[in-house]
Amino acid sequence: SDCDGELLRQVAVEDDLLLARLEKNRDAAFQACCELLEERQIENVLLDVEQLFDGSSLYFYFLGDVSDELETLTSALAVRYDSQVQFSQFAEAVIAGCGPDCGTESAAGNCGEGGCSTCALAKACH
Repeated sequence: SDCDGELLRQVAVEDDLLLARLEKNRDAAFQACCELLEERQIENVLLDVEQLFDGSSLYFYFLGDVSDELETLTSALAVRYDSQVQFSQFAEAVIAGCGPDCGTESAAGNCGEGGCSTCALAKACH
């Protein structure tokens, strides 16, 4: 399989507490973001939040364009979680699908081994 980087080491037993903390922060950031989206009546859909292993970066994955309101909201979350916020937009993937032949048996997209049945954007497949 293709890899974006080099594996430096396996996760060790000592990392379990760190991983638990990262997961807890990720879940809290996801919940807080959903609440703020509803409270501020922002139409974007939050798909996922990812906190990097270093604990200093949160990635918010949204459907749609990043508006000024959405940027302000996630900046506030970054301050709360003392993290740098990054965005990943899925609007283009929803429109175009995951890649060539998306939604077909010969798909060459990024859906993984399970194909479109395991794809997070399966409903967008053409």
